[in-house]
Amino acid sequence: MSNAIERELTQIEVIVCGSHVAERHRTEAERRARTLASLARTLREVMQLRDKEEKNREDDDAVPRDLGELRRKLAQRLDELVADAKAAHPGGAG
Repeated sequence: MSNAIERELTQIEVIVCGSHVAERHRTEAERRARTLASLARTLREVMQLRDKEEKNREDDDAVPRDLGELRRKLAQRLDELVADAKAAHPGGAG
């Protein structure tokens, strides 16, 4: 991806740096600029996806690795859910 961006930038520089830029070269530079913009958007999206994947990996580390700790946390969460359900439906079966 970065090689393609560098290649497009080089071509645009060659076209634009001339003392007199012919219409066909200006059109070529515009076409390459659009290609470059598209590549930049794609690169930005890829980087965002990688950031999300990295964040998901970090979130995965929040899972307790100790089985006893996992059981305690699950039991605590279940107790909280039961308490919430009883509070929401007082006098219900329980």
